[in-house]
Amino acid sequence: MLVVLAHPRDEQARGLVVRWASEGARLLSLLDLSTPGWQHRVGGTGPELAVVGGEQVEVSTFRGVVTRLPGYLDSDLTHIAPEDRSYVASELNAFLASWLSRLPCPVLNRPTASSLMGPSLGLERWLSLAARCGLPLAAARRDLGDGSPRRVASVTVVGRRWLGEVDAAVGEQAVRLAMAAGVELLTARFEGPAFVSAELSIDVGAPAVAEVLLERFGSEARA
Repeated sequence: MLVVLAHPRDEQARGLVVRWASEGARLLSLLDLSTPGWQHRVGGTGPELAVVGGEQVEVSTFRGVVTRLPGYLDSDLTHIAPEDRSYVASELNAFLASWLSRLPCPVLNRPTASSLMGPSLGLERWLSLAARCGLPLAAARRDLGDGSPRRVASVTVVGRRWLGEVDAAVGEQAVRLAMAAGVELLTARFEGPAFVSAELSIDVGAPAVAEVLLERFGSEARA
C-alpha cells in the first residue's frame, strides 16, 4: 500500500492517489486520524495498526508514504469544539511526528521537530545552506526597473534524481542541496546556475514526477 498524507483540500494529492490506484494507494485523511482503530507502540511489541481510507490496516503493508503537509492547524479541525482545537492540533501533530518517524517503509520526507514534511527552513537558511554546499547565489533584486521578468527555472528532486528543464550541473546542485538538508523531496529554483529559493513541497500533479516517485518506492507496475 502507498499512503499519501495530505490536507483535505490538496487536489494534487487526490490526483496522485487516483493515478496510483493500481498500486493500492490511499489518502490518509484528517477523518482517518479521528477514527478508532489506531495502534502505535513506542518501545513495545505487537502489530502497528492505522486507519487509512476509512479502513484499519497493518502498517507492515505500507510500501511508502508521501507527506504533503507540515502539520495541522487549529482551523483545520472544524469537527472539534473550538475551545479544544489548539490542544487537539498539538497532540495530533505530535502523534504523527512519532508515527511517521518509526515507520519501517520509506517516508518522503521524514518529519522533524519543526514540520511533518522535514526541516522548516526560511529563505535565509536555505541561502546559507546552499552557500555551504558551494552553490552560487542569485543576486537579490527587489525591482528590475525595466519590466523584464525574472527567468527562474524549477528543479524537482526525488531521492537522488532530479527533473526540470535545466542543465545537468544545475540539477545535480539541487540534489546536493537536498542531501545537505536531509530530505528526499525538494523543489529548488535557479536563475541560470544561481540558486534562488527552495521548498519541501513538490508538484506531484506532474506525470513525470509521479512516475519517479513510484520508482522510488520500488514498484514494478506503472500508473
